[in-house]
Amino acid sequence: MKKMGVAFFAFLVLCCSRATSLECDIENQIACKSEEECIPHSFVCDRDNDCADSSDEDNQVCEVWLNSQCSKNEVQCQRRSGIAQCVSIYEYCTSENPRCQGELDRRVCEMLKGGKLDDLDNFIISETADDNLNKSYELAAKFQDLLPYTLRHRSCPPMYTLVGGQCISIFHIGGMTWAEAREFCKLISGDLITFQNVSQYAGLVRHLQLHDIKANFWIGGNHFNKSEGWRWIDGTPMELGSPYWATRYSTECVDRNVTVSAEEEVCFHYYQAPKEDAIGQCVALDYEHFFYMSEEDCIKRMSPICMYMGSTISSRFSPISTLSKK
Repeated sequence: MKKMGVAFFAFLVLCCSRATSLECDIENQIACKSEEECIPHSFVCDRDNDCADSSDEDNQVCEVWLNSQCSKNEVQCQRRSGIAQCVSIYEYCTSENPRCQGELDRRVCEMLKGGKLDDLDNFIISETADDNLNKSYELAAKFQDLLPYTLRHRSCPPMYTLVGGQCISIFHIGGMTWAEAREFCKLISGDLITFQNVSQYAGLVRHLQLHDIKANFWIGGNHFNKSEGWRWIDGTPMELGSPYWATRYSTECVDRNVTVSAEEEVCFHYYQAPKEDAIGQCVALDYEHFFYMSEEDCIKRMSPICMYMGSTISSRFSPISTLSKK
């Protein structure tokens, strides 16, 4: 009986030692949530329960583990050079100087660091100064990517690109008041953009949308006074209504100046900018309103869109048609 007790105790010790000594090859393996076994990273979210507790096929884990850009167990990594490539999830999480940047949920990296599969809610990620540094590199890379469509073109002077045969400066990273935006444009031999026809306006909007430029922009229009109304900076009247101006929602009924019968009750909740007696006296292309024109407070901080106003273009630039308003 005593021997049986000793044998049973030895068995328990052996089991405990196995449970506590489970070590996975961290570069290629991860432990199941129950820590009963190690599985290769490639077995995670492969639609086959390799862990007895099914933690390798957890829906939340699989949502962040898998992606459509790379092969299984890989994720897209972008470094400071701006070049993106598919690397293993382990390499993505452990790379330093520079770190990988991309769309992988950082809780996956914390999971790999801990060495076992677990509920995502158990991982809390806080922003660090290093995160902000890397974000700044991401923004710089995007700025570089957009240069040919915002501030650079061989047919235009420096700080300008070509949009519909016109040299335009789209300074999308700037933030300034309307008057400051106009001074900025003058500093680079331009002025805030104006439109002579709907084709010019539509061409610019298509350009902004095509290149996914997400900013609010000042343009060269404002409310001069009550008698003269909304005018371009060259003094010509601005065309109101469609297709230029944005629509706005009002919780109260809006007068649409339409005739209805006395028995008919009509309540319109939408009106078209610019609103009478608007607080905003300056015109912007608002990203939220799909770059339709809107009246905005002139001291809001937005980016300028400038048009080149030089009377002549240097011989090193190809001849183009410019829109000059003075």
